[in-house]
Amino acid sequence: METAIQIQTFEAVLPADLQIVTSVGKSKRESHWLDRTASPREEARILFEMMQRTGGTVDSIRELIAIPPEIEEALTLYAYKHPEDAFGIERVIRFRRRVAEEFERRAVQEETDRSTFLNGTVKSLR
Repeated sequence: METAIQIQTFEAVLPADLQIVTSVGKSKRESHWLDRTASPREEARILFEMMQRTGGTVDSIRELIAIPPEIEEALTLYAYKHPEDAFGIERVIRFRRRVAEEFERRAVQEETDRSTFLNGTVKSLR
């Protein structure tokens, strides 16, 4: 069974502060929002701390970080059909994957630390 994915395209007019001028003087619209975000490690740390503060679960944060497969497929198809946007799309997908890797690393470390602490506590009580 094939899944049909519909992609809607639209033209967004960016504010003047997001427009840059290329070396030949032509205006090129480009979003720099990813350049202003935290690193994948920093975003994973922030999400992990948020999870601990709010009582969230590791699975709920994994879901928040992940790009659902059908969305990633649609983005990839869009990037293929619109090569002018491909770099930004690929960059965002890589960023989300790196955040997921860093979050997993932090979750495993937290579990290891908790286990080590609990095992040490149990042994000291004996």
